[in-house]
Amino acid sequence: MAATARAGVTDQAGGVPAVDRHAWFDAMARDYEEAAFRLALWLVRDRATAEDLVQDALVRLWGSRNLPGEDAAFRNWLLRTVGNLALDHIRRGRVMARLRFWEESRPDPFAQVEDRLGHPKLQRALAALAPRERRLVYLACVDGLPHAVTAAIIGTSEGNVRVLLHRTLGKLRTHLDEVDAHE
Repeated sequence: MAATARAGVTDQAGGVPAVDRHAWFDAMARDYEEAAFRLALWLVRDRATAEDLVQDALVRLWGSRNLPGEDAAFRNWLLRTVGNLALDHIRRGRVMARLRFWEESRPDPFAQVEDRLGHPKLQRALAALAPRERRLVYLACVDGLPHAVTAAIIGTSEGNVRVLLHRTLGKLRTHLDEVDAHE
């Protein structure tokens, strides 16, 4: 849906169209939910968890008093929130992995198929990166967002995105070389 179709009379807080807030939010959510889902899936590598993270982010956005009124601001806020929720989920998973209160579950067959569809060497090299580095690679390389937009989403400067991306891609190359050396 075009931004002009969403424009109209706005309320006092955040520039959100006051005419029909529900319809406006639904249209914005539909426009950006796929990008948010792809980012979450890229980070957590679990379809159900990625769906939950996107839903949680949309619920937080809906409940926000300062709902972003512009397309770019909405997208940036949504992707930033999804990225932060995914990083929190990964941190919690690391803590829970150290606590053994239950038996190990069997591997998810859907995840195994998805892993086989991707290039195995690249999958292993990406898995070696930190979650924040994977998020950066996804936003800048996979989703193809400009550095300025990536910077707004992860909450840093455009120059820092360039430096971090350069370093992360160097790490990725090193990991790919290591994977090649072990085979």
